[in-house]
Amino acid sequence: MLDQYNFLMAGTERLIKLAVQENVQLLVHGAYNEPLAFIQQFYPDVQTAQALVFKRLDYFFALGGDHIMFENSISPVFAYGDATTEALVIQKKYRLCFDVSHAFIYNHGDNAKLQASLKRLAPQIVHYHLVDSMGLSHDSLPLGQGKIDWAKVYPLLNQQATNIFEINLKNQLDSKEMRDSYHYLLTIQQNLAH
Repeated sequence: MLDQYNFLMAGTERLIKLAVQENVQLLVHGAYNEPLAFIQQFYPDVQTAQALVFKRLDYFFALGGDHIMFENSISPVFAYGDATTEALVIQKKYRLCFDVSHAFIYNHGDNAKLQASLKRLAPQIVHYHLVDSMGLSHDSLPLGQGKIDWAKVYPLLNQQATNIFEINLKNQLDSKEMRDSYHYLLTIQQNLAH
C-alpha cells in the first residue's frame, strides 16, 4: 500500500509541475469510488480518511494553484452533496471539477440535493463533467436518458466554466452520444429562454 501511495504522490507532483510548465489544466480526483467497507479496512472512520485526503489536496493545491482542479467522487471521502465536505471545500477555495453524475449517485438520485450542491459550489467550479445517471451506480448515460432534471440543473451551472460530456460511447470512434447530449442540452437552454 505504501508503494501505491508513493507512486500516486510522486506522479501527481510531476503532473502538476508539467501543467504549470505548459500552462494547462490538471484534473485530480479527490477520491475514487471506494466503498465504505474498503475505507474502514485502513481508517477508523470516514472523517480520519477525509482529513488525510484534504491534507494531500491542500498540498497539491499549493503546488498547482490555478493549474489544478479537484473532481468529486462517489466515495464519502470526497463527495459533493455532503454539507460537511462542501463547507471544507468552500473554506479552502479549491478550484473544482463537478461531475454531475457522481454527485447525483452519491445523493442516491436526489435531484434537490444535487441542485443544492451545484448552487453552493458554483463560484468555485471551473469545469463540469456533464453526464446523466439513474442515480444508483456509475452508469455514464447520455443526457436525457437518466433521472437528472437537466431543466433545473442547467440554470445552476457556472457559465464561465468549461465542460465535457463524459459519457459511455457505444463506438469509441463515433461521438454520437456526446453530440446527442449537446443537442439535448441546447434544447433545454432554448426552452428555458422562452
